[in-house]
Amino acid sequence: MSSAAFAAVERGGHGGGHGAAVHARESATPSWTRAPLLLAGARMGRTAVWIEAHNIAAEAITVIAPDTRLNAEQVAVIDGRGRVEPLREDVGAHHLLFAREQADGRIVSAASWWNFPTPGTSPREVLGRVRGGLELMPVDLPDRGPYREGTRHGFVLRMDGAPLAGVRVVLESSQGSRVVFHSDAAGVIDVLLPRDFDPAQVDREGRQARADFVLFARIERDGVEHLSAFNGPYGPDPMRQRDLSGGVAFMLLGMALAVPLLRSRRG
Repeated sequence: MSSAAFAAVERGGHGGGHGAAVHARESATPSWTRAPLLLAGARMGRTAVWIEAHNIAAEAITVIAPDTRLNAEQVAVIDGRGRVEPLREDVGAHHLLFAREQADGRIVSAASWWNFPTPGTSPREVLGRVRGGLELMPVDLPDRGPYREGTRHGFVLRMDGAPLAGVRVVLESSQGSRVVFHSDAAGVIDVLLPRDFDPAQVDREGRQARADFVLFARIERDGVEHLSAFNGPYGPDPMRQRDLSGGVAFMLLGMALAVPLLRSRRG
């Protein structure tokens, strides 16, 4: 990531031509953010997925299993993507993904996760481990599926394991939302995911509708600029369609009850 791109991250949006685009990849870099991203690309059956690195010139993606007895492994990033598989066939569930770029007085990191269908343990312990540098991590991950709009989730911001208080943290979504939070005294950010799904998209796709969000923070420490981001998918509130269906049913019921009254008045 070039110095100009680094400085532009907090301004939002995407301004092409930045230094992270050093690899060609199958999908174009998203236009909704300049923050570093690890996005799922093509799936290869149930046991592998291509993870694409955007806005970060990472040479490798570190894959961390929820089973803390397994050592993390690095997957080479070639043409902007790396093939990610479970670290062991019998250990699935949430695998943490992490990438880093360091150059010219700047350190950029991106984190996300991928869930494999094989059962596994909770990722909470893995998420809480210190990897060094600036880290922005969720306290926990959704049990099944993606995050959901309108739900609250805790994230922790720390530098070399120490919590950072009062730091500006920005959320951007592929639906066009941009929200600013600040970490509290314990470095915790209480994030409310925006309710920003287009009703037309929900009508077409139902609960399978998906969008992406990224949460990122930027600080300067000892003359070095640090940028850390965490991204993931989220879906519509499952109650959205129920509320809509209930409203329509209530309206139809009201119309049906009104018909006899209108007839009696005319009589």
